[in-house]
Amino acid sequence: MSHSKVVVFCDSTLNDVRPRGIHPNCVKIKCPTSADLQRLSQEFPSDSDVQGITVATGINDLRDSDGPEAISSIQSSMLRLQDILPRASLQFSEILTKSDHPLCSRVKNANADMKKFCEDKFMTFVYHKDIVNNPVLLPDGIHPSSVDGASQLAADLRYALPRQLARGNRRSFSQNRRGSQYKGPKR
Repeated sequence: MSHSKVVVFCDSTLNDVRPRGIHPNCVKIKCPTSADLQRLSQEFPSDSDVQGITVATGINDLRDSDGPEAISSIQSSMLRLQDILPRASLQFSEILTKSDHPLCSRVKNANADMKKFCEDKFMTFVYHKDIVNNPVLLPDGIHPSSVDGASQLAADLRYALPRQLARGNRRSFSQNRRGSQYKGPKR
């Protein structure tokens, strides 16, 4: 068993994603809003041996507000996590919505802001274009279907992990300092 640990802070978008589908030592922590992420990031232990953190939250905030405050809160939480765990790889999972969903413009703006933030702060922005472009989202336009969408989300997050962590090696790794952008597995 690997000593690597991956933590995924997630809203209900990842309800049907099995943690082991992302990484053998993955733990999902429910985090429906940016306020929850803010609280959890302040409580996160600095002596943790976590090597990969994925943030997959934001849609609930965009539903309840215009977005900039929520995105700012997510960014400050990710910076806090980066400060207390400088060797951990940080990822932001693209917020999902169908193009005909009422929140689509807010989601596009939020994703653009988060993509730029990830580039500037040497974090990874994880695209899910195969999920958004294919009919694997439920009729609500936000949540993936339990089989196809959930397994694709897990695959996208798994393949976006740094190679050493994705393989579960015991070797340490350094974060990709170029601000990588993962665009999904090659098919």
